[in-house]
Amino acid sequence: MTVTVPLLIGALTIVGTWLVSLSSGKKRENSVDRLRSIIIPAYTSHARHLPRPSKHAFSYPLLYLGVDVDALESGELELPGRLLGYGGRPWTKCLGIRSDGYLRPGLESLRQKAERLLQEQGLGDTDTSHIWLVTMPSFMGFEGINPLSVWYVYSDKLELTCVILEVHNTFGEK
Repeated sequence: MTVTVPLLIGALTIVGTWLVSLSSGKKRENSVDRLRSIIIPAYTSHARHLPRPSKHAFSYPLLYLGVDVDALESGELELPGRLLGYGGRPWTKCLGIRSDGYLRPGLESLRQKAERLLQEQGLGDTDTSHIWLVTMPSFMGFEGINPLSVWYVYSDKLELTCVILEVHNTFGEK
């Protein structure tokens, strides 16, 4: 029997959601100023309807993570420890995130990249007390297409101050 990528992603979604539900009651002492991290099971579909309907269409399940970038980079996420890896070796965990694939290339942290983008866009005075990223992680070290990452920037009073939409296509363009 052949296991397809959508079935694998669906299975990871179910297992990941179950693992998070097991750990949701546990809070770390340092997580007081952190936004809660979550696993977001999703489903995507695509079909061409214009200029004429096409027979080529697809749909499949996928998995997004919603993480506080400071908690991610400091290792204080409220996700089970063996589930998510951050940094240079994401294949050592079930799910992984590396900063080099986001916003602009460079060795900066995710927070620094977001703040630098806001500065370049003339929004340098934006309160970036909390930054929450919704993105597709790598699965078992496989980094597929990450079509959309959404960055939510909150003030120290947890008021939404800015949203950054980071779109990638299959040709490597951003």
